[in-house]
Amino acid sequence: MIARIPPQRLFVYGTLCDRDLFAAVSGRPLTEFRPIPARAPNTRTSLAADEAVPLLRRGGATTRGLLLRRIDSETWRRIRFYEDDAYRLRPVRLLIRRDINMIAHAFWPKPATKCLFQSWSFREWQRVSKPRALVAARQFMEYLDAPPGTDLTQAWRDIQEQASA
Repeated sequence: MIARIPPQRLFVYGTLCDRDLFAAVSGRPLTEFRPIPARAPNTRTSLAADEAVPLLRRGGATTRGLLLRRIDSETWRRIRFYEDDAYRLRPVRLLIRRDINMIAHAFWPKPATKCLFQSWSFREWQRVSKPRALVAARQFMEYLDAPPGTDLTQAWRDIQEQASA
């Protein structure tokens, strides 16, 4: 008998909460993963030092986001590629409504990642940065199956530079 793998859970708290950006990255609509509003207590999002993206940190208040469920292996592959080596996938405790606790995974920045320790606003990001971020995400995802040895860091820098021009 083959053991059944439980459904995968991912907590998204930043740009991946945006349905357009999520679809560009995952290749599928956000609604397919039955998103549920969730909060990660004792965490905060801070602005990354080098980009207008949020970083999840311990302490502070509560981070709002979405709990996504039943994530298949191809979607995981695409999201992990997009989030790249700057993040590590680690558990996070979530509150769903008032009385439901759950564990999911979230992308946490690696300890060496520089942070400005100022708040990040989803609405402000959508208003100011989303159009450029969406173009950049679509272009970067074209590298998903790039040959080994492709300098993805440089590719991302080039894409960001073009998007900002």
